[in-house]
Order: sequence, then C-alpha cells, then structure tokens
Amino acid sequence: MQGDASATAAVVNERGRVQHFTLQLPQEPAATPLAALEAQILSWFDAAPEARAQIVFSTEQEELLRKDPIAVREAAWRAYRRSSMHESARADFAARKVRGIDQEAPFTLREVGMKPERGWPLVIAMHGGGGAPQRVNDQQWQVMQRYYADQPDLGYLYLALRAPNNEWNGFYDDKICVLIENLIRAAVLCADVDPDRVSLIGYSHGGYGAFVIGTKIPDRFASIHSSAAAPTDGETRGENLRHTIFTFMVGGKDTAYGRRERCEAFDKSIQALRGERTDLYPVRFELIEENGHTGLPDRQKVKELLRARRDVRPPDLVWSPSDEVLTDFFWVRVPTPRDGTRIEARRDGPRIELRLDGVEELEVLLDASALAGAEELELVCGDERRKLPARPSLRVLVESLLRRGDPRLAHDVVLRWGRAR
Repeated sequence: MQGDASATAAVVNERGRVQHFTLQLPQEPAATPLAALEAQILSWFDAAPEARAQIVFSTEQEELLRKDPIAVREAAWRAYRRSSMHESARADFAARKVRGIDQEAPFTLREVGMKPERGWPLVIAMHGGGGAPQRVNDQQWQVMQRYYADQPDLGYLYLALRAPNNEWNGFYDDKICVLIENLIRAAVLCADVDPDRVSLIGYSHGGYGAFVIGTKIPDRFASIHSSAAAPTDGETRGENLRHTIFTFMVGGKDTAYGRRERCEAFDKSIQALRGERTDLYPVRFELIEENGHTGLPDRQKVKELLRARRDVRPPDLVWSPSDEVLTDFFWVRVPTPRDGTRIEARRDGPRIELRLDGVEELEVLLDASALAGAEELELVCGDERRKLPARPSLRVLVESLLRRGDPRLAHDVVLRWGRAR
C-alpha cells in the first residue's frame, strides 16, 4: 500500500532455487497534529523553568488553538496531568501531607459513598484549637476527622486538614491560601477530584480559617461554611463573595472575642452590598440564640455544601486584595497585588468595564472558546477606552495551567491594562 514501508525476503523453493519476495510492512500511523501538540506541551511542562523559554510553538499549532480551542485545552490538561514535575506533589499526597510556601500540614482522606461520573467532590474540613499545645490541636484534628455526619448517598471525599502549626492564626495567615491551593491541585491530580465541587468548612479555629481563606480565594470553592467563629479585621473581605456560596453560624451566647457582634456586623455589611438584588452575594447567617461556643447544630452541613457547583466565569466581580501573595482572582490578575487596592470588572459581550482603585497593572484573563469568535475586545476604564486583539496563545495557556493548576481557571487570552499593556 502506498506510504507503507517494504522489505525483501529470500526463500528456497522445493527445487532448491532462491526466490525473492517484496513484503509490504504497514507503518505506524502518523501522529495527528493534536497529538503532536500534546507531546510538545508535555515536553514544555517537563522542562526546567529556564528551558521552557526555548520551546516555541509553531504557527500551525497556534492556528490549531484558534480553530479548536476546546480540544487543545483538553490536550493541554492531559499533558499537565502526565507531567513528571508533579512527582514530589504526588509523593506528598500519597503520604497524606501538603506543603505551602514555608508550611507543611498532614491530612486524612476517606471516601464517602460512590464516586460521581465527573469525579469526586471534595470537602476540606478544618479543626478547632489554634493557639494551644500540640496535643490539644492533635486532639481537635482527630475530632474533625469524624465530626460532620457522613452523607453516603451523595458520594465525596472527606479531607480533614491539620493546621500547619499551633499558632493562634494557623489557619488564617497570609500564606495559608497557597497551601490550600496546593492541596486542591494535588487532590485533582491524584484523587480524581472535580475542581468545580470543592467545599471548605471549619469549626472555631477552623471557622476563622474559612472566613479568611474563603474570602481570599473564593474562585477555588463551590461553597464555604464557618461555625463558631467570626470575620477577622483586615483579612475578611466580604465583597469578594459576590458569586460564591458562604454560610456562617454562631451561638447567641458566644460573645467571647466579640464573635456574635462581629458576625452580626458582617451580615449587615453583606446585606448592604447585596442591596435589592437577589442574584448576588449568596451569603447566609444563622444565629443560634440558645447556644454558646459548642454544640452548634451543624453536623449535617456537608449535605448542604455539596449541592453547589463553582462558577469560574461570573459576568462581574469585585476583588479587594488583602495581601501581597495572591495574584489571581477568577478572571483577573494583578502581577503586584497590594492591600488597600480594589478592582471591579464586568464583562458584557465584547466589552469589559473596569474600575480600579490603587491598581497600576491589571490582566484580564479569558477563554477563547467562550468569546463567540470575537477577534477584538474593548476595555473601558474611566474615560479611557482601548480596543485590543483577543488573540489566543499556547504559551499563555500553558503558563496559566502551570500557575493555577486548574483546567477551569486556565486561560488562553490575556488583555493587559496599565503599565503592563
């Protein structure tokens, strides 16, 4: 057959004569352009950081992204998951531990019910304790491993995370979110977790963590709950919860450290943000009048949390950064985040409106497959308007996967505003 390789063979016939035959050897089918691109993306992920800049994607490969962005994104995610760069993270996950910037924390993990077709939902549960001896925090961690009632009819993974230290803010310093993001990334890679169905829950010390982690990185969660805790001044930014389910519960007699008073004030601030609208700030406060700090009726909360699914591309968002660590928030990125700054962003078809307070550089992160073929977008900020090309890029795609470790938060189009444009 045309294109097949051939080979010759010699045999001796019954008369003793040598006869030669030509054999057609079928060749392995040539790799499809998509398979070849996936292999190159894998080599990009496997390469050392300084070597990645030398790997160039061809014009034909960039055109493949433009023509079939969904298939290319799926191939890129497969390559990301196969990459050897995850070896240490996989080993840590198998040993039931996770690392952050300079933190390390153990966890327990168990299956409840049957795995759904789209992957396991994940519940991350955080224990009480905090500023106490290690034995106290270890005991509280053991309690959290069985505290919330199992819901076997739903099917999920239950992960009880031990605080990385025994300090008063073990679950809510500025670096804890990196550890949580690494934990979710490893669970998606190693345990077939559905990244759109990750929930966060905590009691007392863990509840304070939910108030901080949940408002810093709400784009990682489908739902969040806090019990027997309160918002932390300067760290809990309720306006960041514009499209994320957040519930909190406190006892009416739980007045230590101003817990009841601060929860009531937070609830009022959310109501003010919501105004007359019913489609924003899905935040709900439960005040249990007869309870103190313990014994709250929250043992069934996992069932409620697991009803939710994350929305990674809300049409509008508000981000008030509270640290200099986290650079990404849903579909915007600030290369140099600072406390005290604020971003409002709204997408309406090919038009994106920005309101920036104290922000000098901003990146708008988009998915070409959701742009309905638009080749140009308009950015509006105050009186300034700019039309920018919506050009998908393979390098943008792989860099965003590397940075975020989440197929749904990855992007292939970036629009830059400010000094970075």
